[in-house]
Order: sequence, then structure tokens, then C-alpha cells
Amino acid sequence: MKLLFSLALFFCFSLNGLSQDISSKLLHSYSQQELNIIEENNQNQYLLLEYALENAIYTASYDSEKHSGLHVIQLKTESESPSFTDFGVKITETNQYFYWESRDKVLVVKSFWVLNHEKTSRP
Repeated sequence: MKLLFSLALFFCFSLNGLSQDISSKLLHSYSQQELNIIEENNQNQYLLLEYALENAIYTASYDSEKHSGLHVIQLKTESESPSFTDFGVKITETNQYFYWESRDKVLVVKSFWVLNHEKTSRP
């Protein structure tokens, strides 16, 4: 019985630590007040932000003729596999396109709609 209780307690602490880690990552793009409002008013949108940490960005080839007007973006802190929050970007209702100059790539940040579609259509 003590072992079962210990395992349950460990599991609870692990989930709490993971939750705080997610919140701290989101704080690179959103204020605590913004996150509280989103979590209270639109739980699905908050869950999409959590999903977006791992799934919101991808890169594409940069073509100077096609993409010359894109806003230049850089990482705020170096990361092996960056998230949208590492660029200080917020997820919006439309896809966002930036020129990631240091990698000479187009950085695409997916919209809430795309993220929701991906998340709900996964088996």
C-alpha cells in the first residue's frame, strides 16, 4: 500500500513539474495574465498552445524574389529544436511567415485553425 501511495505521489509531482515547464515556455510569448485569461475563457485554445510548443513551426526554402518582403526574425535564445516561443511569436488566427535570416529559411508559424485541425485529425 505504501508503494502504491508513493507511486501516486511521485506521479502527481511529475505532472505538476511538467505543467510548470509548459507554462514557463509559454511565458516567452505570452504574459501570465494572458495565459490565465486564455485558460479560464477558452480551455481548448490553451490546450492548443501546449500542443503548439512542439508542433507550431516548420521551415521552407527561402526565395529572395518571392519572400523579400518578409519580416526578419531571429531566435531569442539558441535552441537545438526551437519552438514558436523561442522567437517570441504568438499563435494567431492566420499562418505567419518570417525570414529566419541566420538559417536562410522561411519560418512558418501555424495558425490556431491549422493546429486544431492537425490535433483533432490525428489517430
